[in-house]
Amino acid sequence: MKKAIMWLSILSASLLITMFACSAPTQKPSPQAEAPAPSAAPVAKSGWETTWDKWQAEARNERKLVIYGTAKPLVHQAIAKGIKQAHGIELEFLSGRSAEIEQKIMTEYRAGLHLPDVWMAGGPDTAVFIFKPADMAEDLDPLIIRPEARDPKTWYTGSFEKQYNDPWHLSFSFIAAVDIPLAVNNTLVRPDEIKSLDDLLDPKWKGKMILNDPTTSGKGQQSFVVIGWKMRDWDYWRAIAKQEPVLLRDTRLATDWLAKGRYPILISPSTSAAAEFMQAGAPIGFVRFAKEGYVSHSGGTISLLKKAPHPAAAKLFLNWLLSKEGQTTWSRADGTQSARTDVPTDHLDAVRLRDPNVKYFSTSDWEYVSRDLTKDVALAKEIFAPLIK
Repeated sequence: MKKAIMWLSILSASLLITMFACSAPTQKPSPQAEAPAPSAAPVAKSGWETTWDKWQAEARNERKLVIYGTAKPLVHQAIAKGIKQAHGIELEFLSGRSAEIEQKIMTEYRAGLHLPDVWMAGGPDTAVFIFKPADMAEDLDPLIIRPEARDPKTWYTGSFEKQYNDPWHLSFSFIAAVDIPLAVNNTLVRPDEIKSLDDLLDPKWKGKMILNDPTTSGKGQQSFVVIGWKMRDWDYWRAIAKQEPVLLRDTRLATDWLAKGRYPILISPSTSAAAEFMQAGAPIGFVRFAKEGYVSHSGGTISLLKKAPHPAAAKLFLNWLLSKEGQTTWSRADGTQSARTDVPTDHLDAVRLRDPNVKYFSTSDWEYVSRDLTKDVALAKEIFAPLIK
């Protein structure tokens, strides 16, 4: 009996071993297949990304941004929507004439009030000649950190550095709009009648032109300096004065007179005022010359203020504004061409686009920004004194 039980146990064990052997794989898995899949190693962030994350976290606590400047209401609305969508930041914009806003900022600073974060205006003069002596503006270079903004290939000059208006990096130009030297009444001037600045010296235009007053700050003064200093000489303006143009400081009135045909030519027009009349159906056209001209910042400069109440939000805004997205938003709302080359231009009239074959002088160059305009203004007053009423 005992022997029978022993043989049954041996037989059962053999069957179990055989069954296990049959069910097991015939080949041992490789060590690679046996090892568990390694977890993905975390990707190390670059220096700018770490800083960017820090600014975003700080901006979430700040929640808003305050800009003082001179931009149009349509621009305010567009960039407010853009920065909120991009970073959840609420934007407050105080706009007015440059001189008035400058005075407000200085009064507030002297009283120890630091209300705005950002200054955006028509030119760099405020940052260079008002903010710098008072040590009020930030060095922008370490604050523009996103590679997309710093890529030199995206800027029309082929240089990121050239977009700064000053050696201290207090002001950055993001607009490079071709200057429109003339506007004409299309019912009174044929398109082929004026092809160069020199054509304005034709005796038939004597007493038939309006000139945006060059003796006061604005577009007229800028044109007077660039044309007299770079594109022609000061004798050119003396010859224009002999043509007896009417000097006006009110750009809207000048455009109204042009639209009504009171005068057929307006020198150094306000393009924004003319565009409004053109949209309303006025017979106004812009004139631009094929191989000569200059580009202007056209209201597109930015500076960041020290002791700002929302510094992280200001840094995010600075980098967003200089991105393709930010520049597209601004350009579409303002109707001016970005200094970036990858921003769409399908919303702009061809006459307002840069010609890639023309090398333009820029009013954002330090050569122009640092120029002592007091002598130029004195010369303008001397040349046009008989016409100033």
